[in-house]
Order: sequence, then C-alpha cells, then structure tokens
Amino acid sequence: MKLDRRRFLKLSAASVGAVAFAGRAAALRAPWAVPRKWYAGEVRTVFSYCENCFWKCGIAVKVEGGRVRKIDGQKQNPKSRGRLCPRGQAGVAQLYDPDRLKRPLIRIEGSKRGEGKYREASWEEALDYVAERMLQIKERYGPEAVAWFGHGSGDSWFVEYLPAAWGSPNAAKPAVSICTAPRETASQWTFGRPVGGHEPVDWTESRYIVLIGHHIGEDTHNTQLQDFAEALRRGAKLVVVDPRFSTAASKAHRWLPIKPGTDLALLLAWIHV
Repeated sequence: MKLDRRRFLKLSAASVGAVAFAGRAAALRAPWAVPRKWYAGEVRTVFSYCENCFWKCGIAVKVEGGRVRKIDGQKQNPKSRGRLCPRGQAGVAQLYDPDRLKRPLIRIEGSKRGEGKYREASWEEALDYVAERMLQIKERYGPEAVAWFGHGSGDSWFVEYLPAAWGSPNAAKPAVSICTAPRETASQWTFGRPVGGHEPVDWTESRYIVLIGHHIGEDTHNTQLQDFAEALRRGAKLVVVDPRFSTAASKAHRWLPIKPGTDLALLLAWIHV
C-alpha cells in the first residue's frame, strides 16, 4: 500500500488521538476498576438456614458492626451448594425493611376494618387481648368455632398442640393440604410409597422432561432448580404443559398451553397412545 505524505499524517494523527482517548478512558475507569471494601470493621460469619420457603437452605451470613451485610449460600450445605435464590439473598432487605412489623399492633377502638388505623401494644397486652377475644368466642359458639392455620417450621405449636388443648379439630396447613398432601396420597395409593418432600428425581441424567402442574423456576427450590438447569445444559428436551407462558415454558422445546381443566384429558390421551 503506497502512502503519500498527506495520508500518512492523517493516519498518524488519528492513531495519536486514539491512544490519547484510550489513555483518558483508562484514567476515567481507574476509580471504579480498583476493588473497594464493602465493610469498614471486622466481619464475622454466622451460619444458619433460610426459611423463606420450606427448602431451608444453609446460609453463611456476613455480619459487620452487629449488622447483617450479606447472605450467601453455605458451600458445604447440600440444600444450597453455595448458592441462594433471590428470596434468600433478599433476606438482608427483609430484615431491615422500614415497614417490617416489630411490635404487636391493635386496631384503634372506633376505627373500622380496612382503615389501617393501629396503635402499638406490648406483648403482654396483645396476648391478653387475643385470649380475651378467643374466650368470648368459645363461650358463645364453642371451641370448634375457631380455626387454626399454620405454615413454617414452628407451625406445629399453633396447628397441632394449641388446637388440641383448645378443643378444636379445625386445624390445617394450607400449603400441605392443597399442595403436597394430595400428591403424597395419590403416590401412596398408586405406587405404594410417597414421593417425599424433596423429590428423588434424577434431573441431571434425564433426557426428556415433562412438567405438568409444576412451575419449577418460579417456586425456586434451590438445588432442584440447579439440577434442572444442569439437565437443560446437558441437552435434555423439555415439554411444559401450562396455560400460562411461565418461566419454565420460556425454556421449553415444546410448550402445550392447554385449556384449564383439560389436563386429565391430555393425560388419558397420552396413556392411550
């Protein structure tokens, strides 16, 4: 390539300008490129478990200055394997949310339901208030007039022991009765054994996966979702039966948006074929 003097000077000027711009850009990037500490004092790690869902992943909590700064999945824990879902990582915000309830609230006398008018109360006053109202209901309508609902690791006290002592058979765990209990019963009657809380599914070695009545990816059960993602990475084919274009449906090779209530017809057709 032949260069005359004019073209050579233009290219040289452009090169010098590019080098100068790159140097300036590097200088502008420098403050952000230098790693900075997110803490000022001593950091200690406290091990616990997350209860934002029933998976109960092991967590490693970073505490600095008596305040939780960061929550990570505990690497040695088989439930988290060092990872957490967005709910678990949001635990810091949940802990320090300015709207978090920290004391009992009693509706202000004279105000109506839905107005949102409450006053703070001590635990002693709140417990006495609840006990008084419960006794009034029991004396007027009987102990069966009170229903008890629970969820979480501490629900046994409120759904099993307290109703039994109170004399009411109306106790339930909705998360079980409308979710796992029907599945466990059907599995027991069909296969002779229940499925179990953490489904023993060999996700990673599966080659063809059909999801029906299961919105994996939105319930975010940690290790199950990790294994599901690994199966897709290995090339497993995915079919999602859901009237809604769910998160899992967006990853599917085949999405079957059947009409609500026709899942039994679909299953019978598959059995027939």
